[in-house]
Amino acid sequence: MRCLWMTAIAALTALCLCGCDVLEVNQVDSDGFVKDGKPHFVLTINHMVKYPHAEKIEREVECFNGNKVWINTNSLLHSRDIEEVQMVPMPGNPQYYNLRLKLAHRGKLMWLQASIGFKHSKVALLVDGVCYRIFNAQEPDENSDWVTIEGPFHKYLASGIVHYAAANYKMFNPSNDDFFN
Repeated sequence: MRCLWMTAIAALTALCLCGCDVLEVNQVDSDGFVKDGKPHFVLTINHMVKYPHAEKIEREVECFNGNKVWINTNSLLHSRDIEEVQMVPMPGNPQYYNLRLKLAHRGKLMWLQASIGFKHSKVALLVDGVCYRIFNAQEPDENSDWVTIEGPFHKYLASGIVHYAAANYKMFNPSNDDFFN
């Protein structure tokens, strides 16, 4: 009995010392995504570097397939520039999608600059710092806030990007009301 009592006290003490972080780890929403108020599935689009030479702004990143590529760390587009993302099914393959991004005003300007400035070179799409796609940025339609990034993006990755896009945008662009509350 004494051993059981000591075990209970030790477990309670450990829980108190760890704080609430232990309890928050498993909070998920109805779709199975973590809801902890932190950014997840953060998108960046970065210029690819063939011959690295600027140590402070270039780095090697890992690709989802295990390869490594070099990028310029100054992103051409970031989740702070993407208001919304939609999944567009790829014909003939229901597990893979293209991504349709609704860009904020700054995002449209950044995308236009990237699509013209890096027309003949590759850019990399990173999600949480991991490279998932290498492509050429296409010029956007003049009258549209949307651009499409051709996949294939697996259903899980695409749905995570879609799920967190609006929350990430709001988190990276707090309004004055959010800042003072």
